[in-house]
Amino acid sequence: AFLAQQAPKVVQMQVVGAGQDIMPGTRLTYSSLHYVTIPQDYYSADLFAKNNLVIGRIARSFVPKGEPLRATSLLPANSSLSQQVETHERAMTLKLDEEALVDHGIASGDKVDILFTAVKDGKKYTKTICQNIQVIFAVPKEALKSRSLQGQDAAHITLAVTPEQGEVLAQAEETGHIKLLLRNRLSRMEPRSYGVGEDDLLPQKALQKALVE
Repeated sequence: AFLAQQAPKVVQMQVVGAGQDIMPGTRLTYSSLHYVTIPQDYYSADLFAKNNLVIGRIARSFVPKGEPLRATSLLPANSSLSQQVETHERAMTLKLDEEALVDHGIASGDKVDILFTAVKDGKKYTKTICQNIQVIFAVPKEALKSRSLQGQDAAHITLAVTPEQGEVLAQAEETGHIKLLLRNRLSRMEPRSYGVGEDDLLPQKALQKALVE
């Protein structure tokens, strides 16, 4: 009798995964972890075989429930938030409007420029007030569907800034509107910004021409 060739058996193994949706900045505990079964062929060196290898570490990025934890998703072992900023920097969290966050497409390690818009004498003015700022924590778009985020504010971002930049941003947050510009991570250019006003977008000559026509 003809015997059908059997498919090779898939060898599986367990790795450490998210037992719940894990938000950026969360310190991992046993209750937030769960073992996930994956094919052995999918195993790589940045996965974890035991819970004790990740307990106490801080999540760098969002990890959905049921997904394996990877080393790139976590801050280094025994590392705290204060160790993610240089000696001349400070960590600062901004609460922004949803439209200011580049459609929640910003991730840990990205670099951003910061625009500030304010009103003076009835006219709006916009200027780049900070450039090439490193993002420490951000809430990505895929996290917005998380049940863990219900009742929480997703419109915030944590940045590494100098004390001077921190003062500027704190004042800007209180007196106007802030928007972020996502940079290429390799970009180092910081062009000088003079700012723009309504007259720069619609110069007087263009206005006069429109009235004549």
